[in-house]
Amino acid sequence: MADATVEKRSSSIKKGSSSISIPKGQNNVTVGESKKSRSRSESKTSITSNSSTSSEEIIASRPRHGLKSLYWKVPPKDIPSNLENKRWHRLSLDLARLNKEESAVFFDNSGKSIDVKPITEPEKAYDFVLSRYVKYCLIANKLDNCYGFLVHPQKRLLLKTCISAVFTRILELKNELVQIDQREYHFFDSVLQSFQHTHDEIELRIPLFIREERAQVLKNRERILSLLYDKYSTLNPIVVQQEQKAMTRAEAILLIQRQTRYYLGMVKSEMAHQVIRAKSAELAQKLQQSTINKWIVKATRNHTFSHKNALDQLLQMIPEDNVGSGQSVIDFMSSRNKAKAKEKEAEFEADKALVESELYESEGPHMAWTLYYNIKQWLLEARDILGKFPPYPEAEDGGSLVLFSDKSIREVAQDLDTFVVNGKVTIVKEKKKKRAKKEKKIPKKNPWGPNGFEYIIDETECMREMKTCSREYCDYWYFKDDSRNFDQAHDRELLKEHTRFQVAEQIRLEVDELIRAELENLTYAIDRQPRVDSKKAKKKDKKKKDKQKQKKENKDLTADKTIEELFESLVSQGIIQYSPKATLRDFLGDHCFSGAELDLAKKDPLPALADVRRMITAFAVLPLSSNSIHENAPLIRKLLIAGVRGTGKKLLLRAICHETGANLFDLSPKNLEGKFDSPQGKKMLMHLILKVGKALEPTVFWIGDCEKMFLKKRDKTDTSKPHQWVNILNKTLKKGIKNGDRMMLIGTTSMPELTKQKKFNKFFDRIIMVPYPNYSTRYLAWKHFISNNTHAPVPPYFNLSLLSKVSEGYTIDAIKDTCAKVLTKELQAKFKYRPMCVEDFIHAISKRDPVYTEEQEQFLAWYNNTPLAKQRQQRIHAE
Repeated sequence: MADATVEKRSSSIKKGSSSISIPKGQNNVTVGESKKSRSRSESKTSITSNSSTSSEEIIASRPRHGLKSLYWKVPPKDIPSNLENKRWHRLSLDLARLNKEESAVFFDNSGKSIDVKPITEPEKAYDFVLSRYVKYCLIANKLDNCYGFLVHPQKRLLLKTCISAVFTRILELKNELVQIDQREYHFFDSVLQSFQHTHDEIELRIPLFIREERAQVLKNRERILSLLYDKYSTLNPIVVQQEQKAMTRAEAILLIQRQTRYYLGMVKSEMAHQVIRAKSAELAQKLQQSTINKWIVKATRNHTFSHKNALDQLLQMIPEDNVGSGQSVIDFMSSRNKAKAKEKEAEFEADKALVESELYESEGPHMAWTLYYNIKQWLLEARDILGKFPPYPEAEDGGSLVLFSDKSIREVAQDLDTFVVNGKVTIVKEKKKKRAKKEKKIPKKNPWGPNGFEYIIDETECMREMKTCSREYCDYWYFKDDSRNFDQAHDRELLKEHTRFQVAEQIRLEVDELIRAELENLTYAIDRQPRVDSKKAKKKDKKKKDKQKQKKENKDLTADKTIEELFESLVSQGIIQYSPKATLRDFLGDHCFSGAELDLAKKDPLPALADVRRMITAFAVLPLSSNSIHENAPLIRKLLIAGVRGTGKKLLLRAICHETGANLFDLSPKNLEGKFDSPQGKKMLMHLILKVGKALEPTVFWIGDCEKMFLKKRDKTDTSKPHQWVNILNKTLKKGIKNGDRMMLIGTTSMPELTKQKKFNKFFDRIIMVPYPNYSTRYLAWKHFISNNTHAPVPPYFNLSLLSKVSEGYTIDAIKDTCAKVLTKELQAKFKYRPMCVEDFIHAISKRDPVYTEEQEQFLAWYNNTPLAKQRQQRIHAE
């Protein structure tokens, strides 16, 4: 009987809050309300036609209760006042359907796990992964748009975790596409045609919450670097860049017009005051009221016009380039809600601290007493069974959580006795083994094995996180009537439920300390065991901690210096450099629209510059921008950006640093010449870049002209000796960069054909090829730079297609410089009498050197010898 009662009592006590029953206040109300809404929804659905299968009928056909069910019987109540809540609801349903499709691969209808069969056909596996990649890209961009419109703080927190999980899943699918197709770039024409979407809709962008966090980081970094450059150099590149920006002709005219209007306004106001003083007070009041009414009418017109312009941009009736500030439509529309969202987040954080203190005062004593009574009763009953008090687990091993398991008291006490070492319980945790296997290497698994092709579908951590987000949404927000919450204030009952578990955990730790002290007294009084001197134990613990600190300090070569001092020293030596502002939009390029057809014809097409921009976002920008994404995404330590001269490799590097807010470490051999030449100096440099890079994440290590480190014939006149840094960098980055460390080495090269290809290609994890622009990209570049220099759209009579055809072989940089040289102020003044001619541009660009076919052929020959390209060519020849 005693064992049975003890088992019931131990099973009733749960982890975290032990035996405390936590009420679900708001959830119980919503479930009751859902029964009323069920009858209304049934009456509404009976009116609709039976021919079309709506989403509500599909949802109603699925069971709501169950472990793996992600569809619900009752549709939520309509929220006519909040468009963002409707959008969030629709996207949550789409994501839940996609999760349901993927979970069907691992689980059957009853929720039991099934054995996943590998896919043995490469084309089938490629189509399977590619379709899911496109679907997740569409959902991720829509969720990011929805986050910009939401104001509710709790909804934004849930949506933020969901967005990071979706983007992590996109990076995982991208890695699987690289392994299956054996190349870094892919073409989506066939899939987009079946889904009826465009390339711009699936182009990845940085989530809005990451951009908001990055803005403050960029301001602080620019301020600190400007101060350090003023201190250590006479020439500040940040100030020089701002001073070199000349005023355009349109800005100068606007400045003169503003000064003239101000002068005329002052003269008219003085004349009006003289007239008003001579007349009566009534007439003066009427004149003042008339002027006020005119200004009100003008302000109302401007306000209405701005709202109409914003609505047209949202409906895509006006091109995005016409926005005055140059920002995207999503940023322009979401900026109105940014201030309100910050206010709601501040109110939420303040109320969170207040709720925590209230729970400590109201429910804390009851929690502590019930937990204390149950633990003490458990110890007494365990002594009756075993004849002595069992050892109490330490806080590191889980404390009282170890006692309250599904086992009986006898089994738990015997297990504790087996782990006793020197009078203390030391429990071996299984979580540590899992953490050691957390790092994902590139490639994670190669489906092309010696026995043929076998692609195995795995369930990853981000998929489980998406399921938990969808379950949390359907458990609470799906059935909650939030139509009357016009102010979008947070839900206090839900906040109480979340903070109650945190309060219970803190109280459990305090009760464990009290129980340990009382257990020591009980063992001395009842079992007559000698007491453990707490002072001696503390001294031993201090000695152990001091030894551990000394070991760490011996490993740390700069333990006596702070991160600020190390950062300042690296800036003074020119290793940390300022990265000019650049965005991925500045890297102009169009998509390759014939790639899928060439793949079907067994021809290997070249990527376009828009495909390069997509690869940079997937391999570098997204992993470096978020810590949660970097922890779960495939790990990429070293990235190579290779292309012929003038294709925009450094622009991509600056865009990566600006988009992620990363610090730029210049590790080029020329920059390191004469600074860390000795073996101890090289060791100190590797220590400094890792220590400062981890403290100030994200970090980008850049090696310019990295082909000099792997030359076939070493240049004996080069005093920097670049080959000596290869092994040091390889060992340091392999040990220092793991999942969660937002650091990456990026190398740029324009002559990779001069290197030892095996060693050079093996050094980098991913290789991105930047080709010269194709016809559609050149057309886009000519149109963009001509309109930027003339501050007007390109006239319809101008033959852009001829200019794009003639300029084949020239880079975007050459097109930009040509437009700046040709479209001078003198030539633009003559456009009234003589129209703009194509011959002027052809004559100017012919003076520049193009990318010759020999250079392009050498570059393509090198790229075809990379490991992935070799494997792909062998497979194509075999097929």
